Amino acid sequence: MCNTGVVSRDPDIQTMQLRELDDMTVLLEEVRRKYDQYFLGFEKREPGPERERLERMVLKTKLVRSPLFVVRYKYQQFLARLGTYQAYWHRVVREIEDGTHRRGATTQAERQASQRAESAVRRAQGAEAGPELSNDAPIEEKRVHHTAKSAEAFLAQLLGKPPSPESAPPRAVSAPPPEVLTVRAVAPQKVPPPEPASVPQVRAMAPTLRQPTAVSMTQPPLPPEVKAPRPSVAPLFDEYMAARRARGEDVSKLSLSSFEKSVERQREQARAHLGADVELKVKVKDDKVTVIAVKKKS
Repeated sequence: MCNTGVVSRDPDIQTMQLRELDDMTVLLEEVRRKYDQYFLGFEKREPGPERERLERMVLKTKLVRSPLFVVRYKYQQFLARLGTYQAYWHRVVREIEDGTHRRGATTQAERQASQRAESAVRRAQGAEAGPELSNDAPIEEKRVHHTAKSAEAFLAQLLGKPPSPESAPPRAVSAPPPEVLTVRAVAPQKVPPPEPASVPQVRAMAPTLRQPTAVSMTQPPLPPEVKAPRPSVAPLFDEYMAARRARGEDVSKLSLSSFEKSVERQREQARAHLGADVELKVKVKDDKVTVIAVKKKS
């Protein structure tokens, strides 16, 4: 126990351990910065060597059993940060491999929409005044201005604040009531009833009417839409695209039709060379993603 107390008060050991922890922290920040550049598209590959060097340092260090409480506390914080970063890196890399990750920052349209939404909330809270609209503005601008005012009034109701006179939408001008016409009733005149005609005369005067033929207006049902099946090389094409995306290569100019023609030509050449049926596989060779043909197992 006495020896442990002496070691814990040794300034040289504390300085060395804190210096080792600072080196690992600096390396962690460098790996994080390079991963951010890779996710934004500025780097074509992951910082694999730097990350491996950092993981080797964590495996070899003995700071977890340090007799100094300050060193152990800072090292636990460092491990927590490292675990958070590793989980985030793994998730984004999986998204890039699956093709669901969008590189780069938000677009200008998204930034403008976010700014307009924030400005509308501030105007609804009364912290910002809305833009004024001149009387000689076009009809489209007036319609957009009226819609914006209605939205600000609705946001003010949601926030529990009374809408300002500026944010309240203008009331519609009521139309004048229609004029009521007075109609005076006129007594009908008595008309003597006509004399009844004989039955033969009525039959002679009645025209022969032909019953109309019923016409069906129903249209025949449309045939169901038939979707074209995907080619048989579609799974191979998806695997090929995922492998190239994982290595940071540009795949914007590749299409399924051109890939299908290329692999079918390769399949015919390999079948003629090997004299047997072949199957195609995706392989990474010499830091390059290729499609190879191997003899199919019977």
